[in-house]
Amino acid sequence: MTIFQKASILCLFVGLVSHPLEAQNQIILDGFFEDWQGNPSVITINDAIGDSPGVDLLEMSVTNDEEHLYIKLKLDTFIDLVDGSELSNIKLYLDTDNDTSTGYPSSNILGAEYAFLFPDKKMYNNLNYPEYYSTSLYELGCVPMPTITSDEFEIMIDRATFSDTIAFFIKESVSGDVVPDQGTTFTYTMQSDYSSITPISLGKNDLTDIRVLAYNVQHNLLDAGTDVRFARIINTVNADIVTFSECSEVSESEMMNYFEEHIDHPVWYTNKMNDLLVVTKFPVLQSWSVTNKVAASLIDLPDEFYSTDFLSIYAHPPCCGNDSGRQEDFDATIAFIQDLQSAGGVGEVAFNTPFTFSGDMNLVGYAEQYLTILNGTISNTSQYGEGGFPDWDDTPISDVICRLTERTSSHTWRKNTPNLGPGEYAPGRLDFIFYSNSVLDVTKSYTLATREMSPEVLIQNGLDVDDTYLSSDHLPIVSDFALTTNSSSVSGCLYPSALNYSEIATIDDGSCIFEDNYDTGYVDGYSDGTQDCSTSCSGDFNSDEVVSTSDLLEFLTYFGQTCE
Repeated sequence: MTIFQKASILCLFVGLVSHPLEAQNQIILDGFFEDWQGNPSVITINDAIGDSPGVDLLEMSVTNDEEHLYIKLKLDTFIDLVDGSELSNIKLYLDTDNDTSTGYPSSNILGAEYAFLFPDKKMYNNLNYPEYYSTSLYELGCVPMPTITSDEFEIMIDRATFSDTIAFFIKESVSGDVVPDQGTTFTYTMQSDYSSITPISLGKNDLTDIRVLAYNVQHNLLDAGTDVRFARIINTVNADIVTFSECSEVSESEMMNYFEEHIDHPVWYTNKMNDLLVVTKFPVLQSWSVTNKVAASLIDLPDEFYSTDFLSIYAHPPCCGNDSGRQEDFDATIAFIQDLQSAGGVGEVAFNTPFTFSGDMNLVGYAEQYLTILNGTISNTSQYGEGGFPDWDDTPISDVICRLTERTSSHTWRKNTPNLGPGEYAPGRLDFIFYSNSVLDVTKSYTLATREMSPEVLIQNGLDVDDTYLSSDHLPIVSDFALTTNSSSVSGCLYPSALNYSEIATIDDGSCIFEDNYDTGYVDGYSDGTQDCSTSCSGDFNSDEVVSTSDLLEFLTYFGQTCE
C-alpha cells in the first residue's frame, strides 16, 4: 500500500473514534485532530507549498492550557515521527524566554533553550549554553502522537518553566524545509483564557453497562508487592471482562486463585492462550485461538439482564519493527470476525452479538495496520480473503479513546523507571479497545494513571499513588458499553421444515426453501399465520363491526372480477 493510498483510506475512519466530552477549546493528546479544527484558541502558520525537494511542511499550529504547550504539525507525506526513515527527520527548536542571546543559536534570530530530535528520541537542554546535555523527552513531559505513520502530529510539552512569550520553529532536516520559513521567527504569547478538563469518575454511570478492562501486566502480576497493587487496581475498576496480555507466567488456575482470594466478586471464569488471558464475571461459552497472538471468547451474559451474549477478542501482536507480524495478526482477526458472522463459519454466533477487540496492540508502525482493524482492509488477501467492513451493519468498527482521568493525554504506555536518558521512547498510545458500534455505545472510558490523580481521588478509591506506576509499564484502560440492540431482531426462515431453517431467526423474511414436504410447510405457515380471517359479524368487510354502505362499496370494488 502506498503512502497516497494510506492517505485516502485514512479519511474512512474520521468520526469512527469515540471521544469523551471535553471542555470547549481543550486539546486532548490522542493522535486525532478534530479538537484543533475551528478552535478559536489555536494559532496556525501556513508554510509555502512545494518549497522543499522532499517532505514538505505545510502548517504549524499552537495553543496552550495551564500546564502544557500544544503544537500540531501538518506535512504533505505520511511519515513515522519518532522512528524516522530516509524520508524525514523532524526537529523542534524552542526559545522559551524569547531571548536570542540565551540558549543555542539555532538560527540567526532564535536562541533555543531546548531542541527536540524526534527520530533520535531525545532532546538537548541548552539552558546554560555553551554548556548543554542530551536527555530523554520525559524531562519536559513531551508526548507526541500518533505513534503510527501519519501526515499530521500533535505534541504536548510541559510549559512550567517557560516564559509567557516564547519563540520556536520546526525543521525537516532531510529536505531542509522550515516552518516558519528560514530567516523568520514565530513568537507566541501564552493564553490565559484556556479551558480545563473535567475529571472522569471511576465508577459506572449505569450498572447494566458492560465494563471492559484491557491491561498489559508486564509479566509480574503475581510478584510479591505488585500483586497487592494489581488487586487494588482491579477491585477499583471492577470490570465485568478483563483482558490481560504479557501474562505468560500465570496459569489459568493461578489466575483463578488470585481472583478468588483478592478480587471482590464471588465467581470468576477464565480462558488462557499463550500470554493472553481473559477473566470474566460470566461463564465462557466457547473460546478460539485465532493466531498465537490473538484469542477470542464468547461470554454468556445473564439472561435476566441481557438478551445477547458478548464476544471478547483479545490480542498482543508483536512489537516495534515487526510490522509484517502485526499485519498478519490483524488480517487473521478480520478473517475470523467475518467467519463468525457467516453461516457455517468456525463458530457462528448470533446476529448482532456485540464484540470488542482489546489489548496491547503495539501500533507503532504503519497506519495500514490500524486501518485493517477499523475497516477490514486485509493485506494478505491470498491467505485471508478480500476482507470487508467488520461490523454487523457492514461498516467500520470504532476505536475508544481512553483519556487519563485528570490529564489531557491519552497515552497508555510510558517508561516506568527513573533516570531516563536519550533514546527512550516517549509515552504513546499502544493499548486499544475497538468495538462494534452498530450494537454498542460507549458511556464512559478512561486510562488509570495513579501518579496523575489527585490525593483526594486516590483516597476515595483506595489507591496508592504508585499503584499503576510500579505495577507495569502499561496503564490499564477501561471502557463501559451500553447494548443498543440485541440478537432478538434476526431475520431468516422461521419454518422448521424448510431447508434453510434458522434457529436464531426471530423475524421471517420470506426466504424459506422447501424441497418435497409441502404439506408440512403448509402446516407450519398456517399455524404461524398472522391474520385471523374469521369474524362474528357476517358482511362486515372492513371489520368495523357494523354492516353498512361502506361494506357494500368495498364489495362492489371487486364485483365482476375473474379469479384464475
